[in-house]
Amino acid sequence: MALEDKDFILRQVKQLARGLGMMLSKNTLKELVNYEQSEADSLSDEDIEAIILMIDVESKARRENLSEKELTEQFGMTNEDWKSLTQGSRLPTTVESKALTDYLSS
Repeated sequence: MALEDKDFILRQVKQLARGLGMMLSKNTLKELVNYEQSEADSLSDEDIEAIILMIDVESKARRENLSEKELTEQFGMTNEDWKSLTQGSRLPTTVESKALTDYLSS
């Protein structure tokens, strides 16, 4: 899959997860995303779970009124890293995913 196509799909999944994520299970979201895509072009379960993780983190941060600066300090990221995650231009690394998951658990 071309990089531009994957970026577009990641942004679309993020919008879908924001809109329907609270009403649908992760499995339903995955099925919906992969419905019309061939297996080679579909996002992996890990990709979709990472997108949902970012949506959950952003929602919690909004509820707690945390600034971007506070979030980047808490996660040990640069502003550019945080923006690339929140804008959907890349997915979190394994280390970032763990920090984000720990934040949700706290």
